[in-house]
Amino acid sequence: MPAWTNLVFEPYVSAGNDAAQSNTWQTWNVAVGNLYSTREIGNGTPLSGYQTFTLAQLKEKFPSAVVVGVALNVGSGNPHYDIRVDAVNFNGTVYDFETAAPRDTAAPTVPTKLRWTNPAVACGGTTTSATIRANWDASSDNVAVASYEYSVKTPLRTSWDAAWTTNVGSTTSLAGVFNQGKGTYTFRDRAFDAAGNASPWSIDCAIT
Repeated sequence: MPAWTNLVFEPYVSAGNDAAQSNTWQTWNVAVGNLYSTREIGNGTPLSGYQTFTLAQLKEKFPSAVVVGVALNVGSGNPHYDIRVDAVNFNGTVYDFETAAPRDTAAPTVPTKLRWTNPAVACGGTTTSATIRANWDASSDNVAVASYEYSVKTPLRTSWDAAWTTNVGSTTSLAGVFNQGKGTYTFRDRAFDAAGNASPWSIDCAIT
């Protein structure tokens, strides 16, 4: 278990029922300002309605409800941990529990070694080839890289705000990105993971 130091006691909160119930999943959400929300879950799907309390209010309202072995880090500066629980010790009755991993907030690394291939041309170079490809080395991520966003400035789109930008999936090599003899083309890219975290944009790589 992570070395979290601030224990949060999980009650079951539902209309007219302040006791824990077997086989009823709940989600504990850490909110900004140390407000803690309980939300009833049925078959993995959030149901309507939730109640929000401060930690002090929870301890006063539910003095007998104790989560077995589950804690949250409320001082991490990242108030987005979720804990799924169906195990509490309530009036001597213990229910099994399961915890969900903290939400992924780590971005992938920046794509590196931008270059042109087919044939090989360094960034800032020139070519007469009509089959040139944009290439970059893969990013890494604490879970996995899901896709790349590719952006290119052209003679008709001369700023990054106006650049043509698209998600190219997991590929690290892209064809059809340069019209030979039409001027300078400059590309950059960035990586995304499945949680939607984006790396910073890479350096630029131009060709004429």
